[in-house]
Amino acid sequence: MKQIQTALLFIVCIYLIGGCVPREKLIYLQPSQVAMPEKTFTYEDKEYALKPKDVISLNIFSLTPGQFNFFSGPPEGEGGEGKSNNQFVIDREGMVELPAIGKVKVAGYTIQEAQDTISDLLEDYLKSPLVRITLQTPFIFSVLGEANNPGRYVIIGREMNIMEAIAHAGDLSTYADRSNVRLMRKDQGVLTVHRVDLLDDELINTELYQLQSEDILVVDPLPARSFRENQLFVISSVLGAVGGIAVLIRLLM
Repeated sequence: MKQIQTALLFIVCIYLIGGCVPREKLIYLQPSQVAMPEKTFTYEDKEYALKPKDVISLNIFSLTPGQFNFFSGPPEGEGGEGKSNNQFVIDREGMVELPAIGKVKVAGYTIQEAQDTISDLLEDYLKSPLVRITLQTPFIFSVLGEANNPGRYVIIGREMNIMEAIAHAGDLSTYADRSNVRLMRKDQGVLTVHRVDLLDDELINTELYQLQSEDILVVDPLPARSFRENQLFVISSVLGAVGGIAVLIRLLM
């Protein structure tokens, strides 16, 4: 009987050990050495450059009275100041078509550069024009697999890094393989699969840290999850069989 109890205890211990996930498999952006001074990462924080198919909201203010301002809706504010609020889609050639002044190239420009360009062109038509552009393009990304809230996410008018994307997905599960995440990225009709190690802090210095719209993160499970799920049935069956044998032996004794 004592041998049966020892065997049961051994089986339970094997199950618990096999289902454990080491701490170093869970910590994001770990330094490459055990002991080292604080690290500082520097990366170029580039201003967003407008591109074809971007959606922008164009607001134009001026001192020109509303009845003479072809960009404005009903006059508002003191002195008949005009304001317009229109959305435009940048075409394949990188242009937006505006009333009176025609097509204006904005692709490749930062938002500030595009504002200045349009404002300069409006000087011939409006008094003291002030242009404000807001990016309205949806930023789309997906997180699949071992995330607490996997799915497709849409953020309006902003950029996203890989850690922010994971935060939107409710973080990764305990059994997520953070050292081997697949980043699927489309570029000019070509789909490339990159391997990303979320445990390595040098990830911040790579071009993969900053996501692009329509990127997909696929997170696979660690072997510990497979062991825990697949072996649960086997271990339960073995424990049941051993328990039945133990009861039978006791009845026969």
